[in-house]
Amino acid sequence: LADLSSVVDTLLSRHGLAPDTIDHFVTTAISDADLDAFDDRLGAGRRLVKPDASTRGHLHSSDLVFGLRELMAREDATGSALLASHGHGFSCGATLITLS
Repeated sequence: LADLSSVVDTLLSRHGLAPDTIDHFVTTAISDADLDAFDDRLGAGRRLVKPDASTRGHLHSSDLVFGLRELMAREDATGSALLASHGHGFSCGATLITLS
């Protein structure tokens, strides 16, 4: 997660933001241990949308679409959201969006 953390830090700093200013975090439906590491690294806490992979499995970056869909169905889907994905050494990326 070090590479992803660096990408997220760069993205947020370009916009004058920090992880504690983000309202929601969406990531891939990776293992519970990876979700915990993501949370520890970015301090997402209760703001982390944990995608439900029980019916579709782990689809990697496509998980972000499903996680965003889950987030947008919630009543608190307002403010900012950070979508972040990493491929365990292969690639990583982050997108910052505003929900309305």
